[in-house]
Formats: sequence, C-alpha cells, structure tokens
Amino acid sequence: MTHLHSHSGARPYRCPYENCDKAFAYGNSLKSHIRTHTGARPFACPHEDCGKRFADASTRRSHQLTHKAPGQPLVYWCRFKGCRQAFDGRSALQLHGRIHAGERPWLCPHEGCSKRLTQKRGLKAHISSHSDDKPFLCPEAGCRQTFRYRYQLRMHLTSLAYRRNPGGWPRPCSSLVAPSGPDRLQ
Repeated sequence: MTHLHSHSGARPYRCPYENCDKAFAYGNSLKSHIRTHTGARPFACPHEDCGKRFADASTRRSHQLTHKAPGQPLVYWCRFKGCRQAFDGRSALQLHGRIHAGERPWLCPHEGCSKRLTQKRGLKAHISSHSDDKPFLCPEAGCRQTFRYRYQLRMHLTSLAYRRNPGGWPRPCSSLVAPSGPDRLQ
C-alpha cells in the first residue's frame, strides 16, 4: 500500500517535531528526516581509523570514496531512489541530477520552439534540427551525401563498408581508419 503513495502524491508520514511541516510518502523517508532534528548518525564508516558517522547510508557511501586507493578512479553514485547510475566526476553527476530534478535550463532560441534541455550539448544538437545545414560530408570518392549529425555519417560509412565486403564483416571503414592503397574503398 505504501508504494501507491508515491503515485497518488499522498504523504501520510508527518514529522512529529514542532514547527516542522514536512511529510513523506514513505516511513523510511520520515525516519531519515527525523535524524536532521535529533542529530543521530547511525551509519559508521567501516574504514579503519576513520570513525566518521553519517545520518544516511548514501552519504556514507559518498564519503567512502575518500578512502580510495592511489590510482583508483573516483566513482560518484546517483543517490536518487531507484537510480543506479555511476559517474567518474562530480560535475557529470550534477548534470545527471538535472534529469531527476526536472531542470531544463537550456532553452531553444529558435522562434516558435519552446524546447528546453538539460545540457548545452543537447541544445546545440537540437538547434541544428531547425536548420537545413548538413556539415558532415561523406569522404568517399563519388559520394556526395551530407548529414546533419556525425552519427548519421558513421552509420552511412558503416553501411558502405558492409555492402562492399559482406563476407568479411566487420571491416574497418576507410574514413575511420584512413587506409591507403588497395584497401581504400572505391
């Protein structure tokens, strides 16, 4: 029954502290919130000689990254409930967080378009959809096809390579490996 609260918007678990009007869909969320009032920190860092304690397990997990071995890459985990994405940098995690928060700060400047995006690179790709520009030209001799996006050119080149050598698939495409001599696609 508790899971249904997340869909209905019901928040039956209310904070009992005076002057706090917070309410939650899940009892565990309320327990975690109450720790902000009590200062309880039941989650201890298991690392030897650390001794730090935390109010929730996800903060402890983030802290444990500070005990990484030299040369070991940092991993930042998304703490949104149900999301198991990991990132190698804090900024990548912050960009990802916009998806969960519903933030879309990048507005398309094209007149009549109200599309908003989470990342600047997504906006750049979207803006090109309003244009007839196709800056990606096929490098193959005799082919004059152009493409709006780089991935479309890659798909085209892969298709050419397959059509010319179906029995030996996969064969590197000339534009990706840039062979010379008889290996060059005609």
